[in-house]
Amino acid sequence: MIKFIKNFFKIKETITPEVSRRFPFGESIEYNGKVYRYLYTFGENDVLMRDDDEPRIFFIPSKFIVAD
Repeated sequence: MIKFIKNFFKIKETITPEVSRRFPFGESIEYNGKVYRYLYTFGENDVLMRDDDEPRIFFIPSKFIVAD
């Protein structure tokens, strides 16, 4: 029982996602009829900023953004 409690509270290793670039910084990308600016890739997500009057940051899975 004590071994179970010790294992339960043991800190597990965390894997930090890798930051990379799939496109040039600031490239315009259209997704779902809206225009975004590419910032970087974080793990399995692309980080994009919406290119309109209300700029916001979006995490979109990389599998949905296909290079031309």
